[in-house]
Amino acid sequence: MQRNALRLALACMAVTVAGFGSSSTALCGEGASIKKVAIVSFSVSDVAGTVRAGSIGKTSVPELIKGTVSGMLLDAEKKLGKKWAIAKVAGFIDNAAYRKAGVPKTLSVFVPKVNGREMPVFTKVSKETIGEWRASFNSSMDKIVSSL
Repeated sequence: MQRNALRLALACMAVTVAGFGSSSTALCGEGASIKKVAIVSFSVSDVAGTVRAGSIGKTSVPELIKGTVSGMLLDAEKKLGKKWAIAKVAGFIDNAAYRKAGVPKTLSVFVPKVNGREMPVFTKVSKETIGEWRASFNSSMDKIVSSL
């Protein structure tokens, strides 16, 4: 059951990453190909408590998510690294412009800790955490990522 919960979370994250990648391609213009990618936002949530505590063993859902989210990020970077060069979060987590772009975390989401720091969250609107990226966000992130 724990493996199924991880697969579901990875599938949700993949949709988010795919949305970021396709938006970046559109911003680059015709015939552009992505050479390097970065996961700039990564969060996991048990939306409205939909996972039942007993369905995944004895570990509470929040503890399960908290205990696996950093590993999920590393796994996602590894898988993306098979196709593209990747700017790993560990390389820019301390970047002042990147951290400043974040907003206070008001949503009930779990984010990975990298080098002892939580990844920032870039929205206070819950529906934006499920892949509804905005052009202004992509533009800001493209500038930050290109400087890495």
